Amino acid sequence: MATRNRWSVYPDDVVGWRSELPQLPDDTLRTWSRSVLDAGAETGMLTPIAPVPPGSLPFAGALRTATRVAHVNGDGDVVECDVADMADLVAEVRSTAASVHTPALTVTSLPRGGGGVSTTVSFATDIWLPWTSVAHEPGMRWDELVDNSELATVHTPRLNAFLAAVREATEDVGGQWSLDEDLLFSLYAFEVDERGVLLDVPLSEHA
Repeated sequence: MATRNRWSVYPDDVVGWRSELPQLPDDTLRTWSRSVLDAGAETGMLTPIAPVPPGSLPFAGALRTATRVAHVNGDGDVVECDVADMADLVAEVRSTAASVHTPALTVTSLPRGGGGVSTTVSFATDIWLPWTSVAHEPGMRWDELVDNSELATVHTPRLNAFLAAVREATEDVGGQWSLDEDLLFSLYAFEVDERGVLLDVPLSEHA
């Protein structure tokens, strides 16, 4: 039922985490990249849409993937499916065309000064969060949050497991891991920390 799919999609990221790797030998960087891909496959966070060329660094630019996301279908059941574009899910659950095209989860790597690599894991939808904004619904303010725990408790533990794996892989090679404050939409700041999404946070923590 559409009224239980109470989440939004944005044109820009609303939450993200950053992995900062020092300059590493190519073999070490490929091993790190492979561990991230493997963790993404195991958790359903990263299913590459196109094969990653053998021997390449898979996060040069944005990796195009599908991500397993929960939603409420037309029969009122919570189901999961692999989503490459959140616009497709919006069209399915709301029977309306979406104006914003974005993955459910994005992983992007870029070179940084000193020969290192900066990788961001981010999303431009609040479907992962226990408290969401539904300003598209009549009479709802943009800063009025609603309960999305029915969906978040299904798919967000897998997101958190993926983030933990990327953080561990990053720290194992001497890198740094952090919540990306530059991407963080202040409305959702109380729901996340450097470890991931806080599923049990009460709405009273929202300032």
